[in-house]
Amino acid sequence: MKTTVINNATVEEFLEQGRMIAKLIDQGQPLPKSSTISFEDPEDLLKLLRSDTLALFRAIKERPDSVTTIAARLQRERDAVQRDILELERLGIVKIKRHHTGAEHVQLTAQKFKLDADII
Repeated sequence: MKTTVINNATVEEFLEQGRMIAKLIDQGQPLPKSSTISFEDPEDLLKLLRSDTLALFRAIKERPDSVTTIAARLQRERDAVQRDILELERLGIVKIKRHHTGAEHVQLTAQKFKLDADII
Protein backbone atom coordinates (compact mmCIF):
# COMPACT_ATOMS: atom_id res chain seq x y z
CA MET A 1 0.00 0.00 0.00
CA LYS A 2 1.47 3.32 -1.05
CA THR A 3 1.39 6.00 1.63
CA THR A 4 2.03 9.69 1.13
CA VAL A 5 3.18 11.67 4.15
CA ILE A 6 2.19 15.34 4.15
CA ASN A 7 4.30 17.44 6.47
CA ASN A 8 5.95 20.74 7.06
CA ALA A 9 9.73 20.84 6.87
CA THR A 10 12.55 23.30 6.53
CA VAL A 11 14.50 23.43 3.29
CA GLU A 12 17.40 21.66 5.04
CA GLU A 13 15.11 18.84 6.27
CA PHE A 14 13.72 18.46 2.75
CA LEU A 15 17.23 18.30 1.25
CA GLU A 16 18.35 15.80 3.91
CA GLN A 17 15.53 13.48 2.93
CA GLY A 18 16.62 13.77 -0.71
CA ARG A 19 20.19 12.92 0.27
CA MET A 20 18.98 9.86 2.19
CA ILE A 21 17.02 8.62 -0.83
CA ALA A 22 20.01 9.26 -3.12
CA LYS A 23 22.21 7.25 -0.75
CA LEU A 24 19.77 4.32 -0.87
CA ILE A 25 19.81 4.44 -4.67
CA ASP A 26 23.63 4.55 -4.74
CA GLN A 27 23.78 1.52 -2.44
CA GLY A 28 21.20 -0.41 -4.46
CA GLN A 29 18.87 -0.52 -1.47
CA PRO A 30 15.09 -0.60 -1.80
CA LEU A 31 13.36 2.76 -1.64
CA PRO A 32 10.69 3.55 0.95
CA LYS A 33 7.15 2.63 -0.11
CA SER A 34 6.01 6.08 0.94
CA SER A 35 6.47 9.48 -0.58
CA THR A 36 6.51 12.86 1.14
CA ILE A 37 5.00 16.20 0.28
CA SER A 38 6.59 18.94 2.39
CA PHE A 39 5.44 22.48 3.04
CA GLU A 40 7.91 24.97 4.46
CA ASP A 41 5.16 27.24 5.78
CA PRO A 42 2.54 25.57 8.02
CA GLU A 43 -0.05 28.04 6.70
CA ASP A 44 0.34 26.56 3.21
CA LEU A 45 -0.25 23.13 4.71
CA LEU A 46 -3.40 24.37 6.44
CA LYS A 47 -4.80 25.58 3.10
CA LEU A 48 -4.76 21.95 2.04
CA LEU A 49 -6.87 21.03 5.06
CA ARG A 50 -9.87 23.25 4.30
CA SER A 51 -13.21 21.49 4.73
CA ASP A 52 -14.04 21.65 1.01
CA THR A 53 -10.64 20.18 0.10
CA LEU A 54 -11.06 17.36 2.62
CA ALA A 55 -14.53 16.64 1.21
CA LEU A 56 -12.93 16.51 -2.24
CA PHE A 57 -10.32 14.01 -0.97
CA ARG A 58 -13.08 11.81 0.45
CA ALA A 59 -15.17 12.00 -2.74
CA ILE A 60 -12.22 10.98 -4.93
CA LYS A 61 -11.25 8.18 -2.55
CA GLU A 62 -14.81 6.89 -2.39
CA ARG A 63 -15.27 6.92 -6.14
CA PRO A 64 -12.67 8.22 -8.59
CA ASP A 65 -14.48 9.89 -11.45
CA SER A 66 -14.58 12.85 -13.80
CA VAL A 67 -14.33 16.42 -12.51
CA THR A 68 -17.92 17.07 -13.59
CA THR A 69 -19.30 14.05 -11.75
CA ILE A 70 -17.27 14.77 -8.61
CA ALA A 71 -18.46 18.39 -8.62
CA ALA A 72 -22.07 17.24 -8.95
CA ARG A 73 -21.69 14.77 -6.06
CA LEU A 74 -20.23 17.54 -3.88
CA GLN A 75 -22.81 20.08 -5.07
CA ARG A 76 -20.03 22.53 -5.94
CA GLU A 77 -19.33 24.55 -9.05
CA ARG A 78 -17.34 22.56 -11.60
CA ASP A 79 -14.79 25.38 -12.10
CA ALA A 80 -14.05 25.54 -8.36
CA VAL A 81 -13.59 21.77 -8.15
CA GLN A 82 -11.39 21.87 -11.27
CA ARG A 83 -9.14 24.52 -9.65
CA ASP A 84 -8.83 22.44 -6.46
CA ILE A 85 -8.09 19.28 -8.43
CA LEU A 86 -5.41 21.01 -10.52
CA GLU A 87 -3.75 22.25 -7.31
CA LEU A 88 -3.89 18.73 -5.83
CA GLU A 89 -2.42 17.38 -9.07
CA ARG A 90 0.40 19.96 -8.91
CA LEU A 91 1.17 18.74 -5.38
CA GLY A 92 1.16 15.09 -6.45
CA ILE A 93 -1.92 14.14 -4.42
CA VAL A 94 -4.18 13.29 -7.35
CA LYS A 95 -3.56 12.29 -10.91
CA ILE A 96 -5.77 12.98 -13.87
CA LYS A 97 -5.88 10.24 -16.46
CA ARG A 98 -6.78 11.65 -19.83
CA HIS A 99 -8.37 9.16 -22.21
CA HIS A 100 -8.11 9.28 -26.00
CA THR A 101 -11.81 10.23 -26.06
CA GLY A 102 -10.99 13.45 -24.19
CA ALA A 103 -12.58 12.22 -20.97
CA GLU A 104 -10.68 12.78 -17.74
CA HIS A 105 -10.65 10.50 -14.70
CA VAL A 106 -9.40 11.83 -11.34
CA GLN A 107 -7.89 9.49 -8.75
CA LEU A 108 -5.66 9.68 -5.69
CA THR A 109 -1.95 8.89 -6.06
CA ALA A 110 -1.82 6.86 -2.84
CA GLN A 111 -4.15 4.64 -0.84
CA LYS A 112 -3.27 6.37 2.41
CA PHE A 113 -2.29 9.93 3.32
CA LYS A 114 -0.64 10.64 6.65
CA LEU A 115 -0.42 14.13 8.12
CA ASP A 116 2.72 14.81 10.17
CA ALA A 117 3.06 18.48 11.10
CA ASP A 118 4.69 20.69 13.69
CA ILE A 119 2.57 23.80 14.05
CA ILE A 120 5.04 25.73 16.18
